[in-house]
Amino acid sequence: MSLGMDVEYQANRASSKKLAIITGWMGAKPKQLKNYNTWYHDKGFDTMQFSVGPQHVLKPETSLALMEVIVKESLALEPRIITFHNFSVGGYLFGQMLRVLNEPQNADLKRRFVPLVKAQVFDSPPDMEGIAAGVGASMGASPFIAKPVELLISGYLKAVENTAGVEHRASSDHFHGNHIGAPSMWFYSKADPVCNYKDCLTVIGKWRASGTEVEEVVWEDTPHIQHGRKDPERYFGSLDTFLGKHGLLGGGATSEGAVS
Repeated sequence: MSLGMDVEYQANRASSKKLAIITGWMGAKPKQLKNYNTWYHDKGFDTMQFSVGPQHVLKPETSLALMEVIVKESLALEPRIITFHNFSVGGYLFGQMLRVLNEPQNADLKRRFVPLVKAQVFDSPPDMEGIAAGVGASMGASPFIAKPVELLISGYLKAVENTAGVEHRASSDHFHGNHIGAPSMWFYSKADPVCNYKDCLTVIGKWRASGTEVEEVVWEDTPHIQHGRKDPERYFGSLDTFLGKHGLLGGGATSEGAVS
């Protein structure tokens, strides 16, 4: 099933009505998300995966439209449980989704959708200050490419701070004040130049103060969004324990092939 905008859905033959929404890092390819998809399929989840490009950050209205599609198509699948697993810029998209749900005209969507979200997982989510570095990093591993792109994007964001920047701040504000109170798991590294761990601590503190349960798995020196690849035993073991603790596991089955 193709939903457009690089969204791919894979059904689990168990018909468990559990849906994992996997928001990849900027420019992530399906093969790069395969291990995460497979893990959720083995745990009995259907999966909906997608990733975005720089345009979704530079033109925030496109990411708002995308997240409205995600909410509506998720509801159309009639899941009984939804788990989010957001990588990097996926935190920004999650904030955009919260904005969509808070629009007065979407009150019915919010009423139907929010109670289905039983867990929210964040892997290295940067705050506003990490946008330029994140876009630069997505353009290639070489610092000779990434750094000029980062500087270019920084200049652009400065130029649009009173237009698109307003949208970015709104997304950040909604993310900090997340009204979805489902238990949350955060993966991050103290050495990550894109996702500043102090920003993570700020948001986590706010969520805990509002009553949201938050668990953290922290590395000292793993690169941005590479925790699962560098330390899969700890990463997936912690995820398994977290979801199991909240009764979201079981019912694993072989998944059907995706149609894109």
